[in-house]
Amino acid sequence: MLTKTPVDDTGKPYPKRITGTDVVPAHEHDVLMAIEIGKLWKMTPDEVVVSLTASEFLRRVALVRAHSWDQPTDSQIAKNRHERRIGKR
Repeated sequence: MLTKTPVDDTGKPYPKRITGTDVVPAHEHDVLMAIEIGKLWKMTPDEVVVSLTASEFLRRVALVRAHSWDQPTDSQIAKNRHERRIGKR
């Protein structure tokens, strides 16, 4: 789940969208994920880091990402397809 690329009905991958996670230093990603896990499970980020095993942390990260993922709209897909066609991507 964590490494899968989302694809459309025809099997083509959806275009990459820049999110806030992309502009945060890599060493801070665990902190961001602990905050998101804490929101969903009503825990503080410190509780998440201290009380969860690494495998449980990763399982919950996958669930949080699945919970917060939204499919690109038709207009976003069309815009990205147009940008790829004219060479902007």
